Amino acid sequence: MVTRQVAINASAEKVLSTLLNFEKYPVWSGFKSVSVISTDENRLNSQVRFELETQGFSDWITLNISRLEKNLISWSLVQSTQLSKLIGNFKVISVSENSCNVVYNLEIKFKNAILNLMKSTVEDQMVQKIMTRLANSVSNL
Repeated sequence: MVTRQVAINASAEKVLSTLLNFEKYPVWSGFKSVSVISTDENRLNSQVRFELETQGFSDWITLNISRLEKNLISWSLVQSTQLSKLIGNFKVISVSENSCNVVYNLEIKFKNAILNLMKSTVEDQMVQKIMTRLANSVSNL
């Protein structure tokens, strides 16, 4: 599992709102497309399908996404063509009215044993990219 933390110049509420606005992920996250399969009215429990294309890797990933606590969004893999495991979470910690820290945990496992040899590198790159893009996106809102 890879864990990273980033300071963001935006309120925790703004960051959480961005993270729960699944339809906008293609704008900032690097996912090619996103479709919400099911969700409740407060987005406490959702099932979302993501299309990912990056560096010669493509996949359709369906995740169960839950907001277990006010500041914690977790997910687990339902279906994927390339992955056998994908679990993780965002924890958003308020620092002040206009700043917060976001902790991102991610663990993946590929169906292909050869790709698993590069798992740590892939996890690290994925986490680094998403955290940078999240910080830039939320700061520009």
